[in-house]
Amino acid sequence: MRNIKIISDNSTITIGNNNVVHVRNEVNIDWESLENELFALIHKLPDSSNEFTAIQNAIKYTVNRDEKGLAALIKSHLPVFTSGLFTSMAGAFLVDFIKNFI
Repeated sequence: MRNIKIISDNSTITIGNNNVVHVRNEVNIDWESLENELFALIHKLPDSSNEFTAIQNAIKYTVNRDEKGLAALIKSHLPVFTSGLFTSMAGAFLVDFIKNFI
């Protein structure tokens, strides 16, 4: 059987026998825009909210340009980064970043 590989919308479909698929997810982060968005958002959030605490930590990773740390934070706090409070207060750039980063 002939191997066919179709790539569409960041999804890979491979048809054939004994295939090995390697997926490399490359993210180009606009660190400056991300940092600006996070700083703007933290001033809008209640100090006692989980979102405020998560954004404080995200700012630390962003300032240090720590992609792995930021990814781990977002994944471990996904409900916070997708909450109604977060999505209603964050700008479109930040909401899209979270959606595409996970």
